[in-house]
Amino acid sequence: MLGMSLKAVPAGVQEIADFLADPASYPHPVKSVVLVETHASIVSLAGQLVYKVKKPVNYDFLDYSTPGKRRYFCEREIELNSVLCPDVYLGVVPVVRRGGRLKFDPSGVGDDVVDYAVHMRRLEEAHFLSSRLERGDVEESDIQRVANVLVAFYKRQPCSSDSPGRNLESLRATVLDNLQRCVEATDVSPDSSYRALRDYAERFLATRSALLQRRIEQGWVRNCHGDLRPEHVHLGPDRVRIYDCIEFNEALRAIDVAADVAFLSMELAFAKRWTLSTFLLAQIAEGLRDHDMPKLVDFYHCYRALVRAKVLMLLAAGTNSVDEARGHHQARACKYVQLALRFALFGSLPIALVVMGPVGSGKSTLAAALRDALGWPVLSSDRVRKGLAGLPLHERPDAAIRQELYSESFSRRVYRRLTEMVRESSEHHGAVIDATFGRRADRDELNSALAGFNWRVQYIELTAPEDLISGRLRAREQDSCCISDARLDDLEHLRAQYDPPLELSNQLIRVDSGGIGAKTVEIALTRLIDRSLRNDEGEAV
Repeated sequence: MLGMSLKAVPAGVQEIADFLADPASYPHPVKSVVLVETHASIVSLAGQLVYKVKKPVNYDFLDYSTPGKRRYFCEREIELNSVLCPDVYLGVVPVVRRGGRLKFDPSGVGDDVVDYAVHMRRLEEAHFLSSRLERGDVEESDIQRVANVLVAFYKRQPCSSDSPGRNLESLRATVLDNLQRCVEATDVSPDSSYRALRDYAERFLATRSALLQRRIEQGWVRNCHGDLRPEHVHLGPDRVRIYDCIEFNEALRAIDVAADVAFLSMELAFAKRWTLSTFLLAQIAEGLRDHDMPKLVDFYHCYRALVRAKVLMLLAAGTNSVDEARGHHQARACKYVQLALRFALFGSLPIALVVMGPVGSGKSTLAAALRDALGWPVLSSDRVRKGLAGLPLHERPDAAIRQELYSESFSRRVYRRLTEMVRESSEHHGAVIDATFGRRADRDELNSALAGFNWRVQYIELTAPEDLISGRLRAREQDSCCISDARLDDLEHLRAQYDPPLELSNQLIRVDSGGIGAKTVEIALTRLIDRSLRNDEGEAV
């Protein structure tokens, strides 16, 4: 039995939790109970059956504040889920208070009813898509089964006449309000990330308004599932069951089918199963003959990731969980914000983000900030160089050794190793490279090698005023933690060796790092969004 202690929730929830946690509470034999808490409900796994009680909470998107509302939404949950999961939902069971104690009573009516539970048949845990993803036991054939069910479902669903998706201004309000709620609920990511995400959302909605309007007119806004996550998909040997659709807010369920599918494909990407994510989208778009879905789906990926971040932070803030559990929710929320930014900046293709530029231009500082914003590894040429040479990271070797380390032949080894490391980081589907990349030959080799693996390469070239670069190099003399060997007396020699990346016009943005560090990050993110939203390739920003 797993007990729960709930604090920052309305009175009475702890009593319900204790009642559900007690095996003696059930009208059938139960050896042990497992409780699962969400931001909106408490679910008891009691033997072969499940009981789900909605919390008396009232969020901006959900209102379970009265027993009457909770009963209505329990009944609504069963009605809606009978479409994709007809053999699991068994009914609504009242919880009554008699003799000072709570009990289940299917015939309960009147003043002694304190709450209601959705009664369900328990599905085998091993077959949930979430469990199979954790085991690494999901193949394209499994995703094809899910896609087949969803395509048939969407084809049967009527177009919705009452949804934010039916009105562009309402859609804008829904997306931006969710982002604002995410900002208010979380402090787990840099402010620059949230500002970039808002910039992306506002500009996407503005520049793609004709496409979004066409979606409405063509009938792609339909009564969907609304909460299509791996833990709601059951891949049984006999059939695919998809349950727990949104019942508490019609507007969040009556949406563009692209927004619905994007939830599940985003979660597959979150689980680092990018190929399966892409496969799911392709199969559903093909099955529905929806040729515009690829143009919208990364926007909805971004939105869905922020929904998950918000809900996780509501869960973290709304319980008295131990610090470890709260920290777990916060860490996952941070990863969803990072994933949202990744979709906003680069879409779904794997990408190497190269932070390049002359010595002292601030590459390592920006690379570290992008690492925090995106959750990607930073691959540093300075670290690789010393690693290949077997030298301590924070010690500057003598002139003779430096001459060998920075020779053309050794540098070629360094840049080839960086290319290998990008491919080795494939589970992240992205990497930040911190390196000068001053030779065109090294840039050409990176582009050629990664193109063969369907990786894109995006370059950020940093520049800075001469006096600032000189000051930074001078400060390295006193910095015992500096990995780079470049100092002020190397500046002229290194500048002479730097070959400006004139050939990279379609892959390059330029950023002046002469201001405050945070401002440099914001400029870089803004220009990456410019690149993301550009309809066709242009010259360097």
